[in-house]
Amino acid sequence: MIPYIANTFPPQCSTCNVTLSVKHMLLHCVRYHEERRPLAAYCQSHRLPLTHTTLLGDEHPDVVDRLMIYLTETSLIREL
Repeated sequence: MIPYIANTFPPQCSTCNVTLSVKHMLLHCVRYHEERRPLAAYCQSHRLPLTHTTLLGDEHPDVVDRLMIYLTETSLIREL
């Protein structure tokens, strides 16, 4: 279980106090702001929007490498 999830339904991010979702963890959670910077910079330099569609879609396989780094650095890889 992700340690920062409060025992609520639907699950809440205890950092941001919003409904927990993959989109929130990838794009919005302030807990991972610094770790997200390289991913955002990569997308910006390649003129790609930083969206869950870009990160999880199959149109930009090069982004998957950056996403895996982000997931590893945040330890989210173990939670998915």
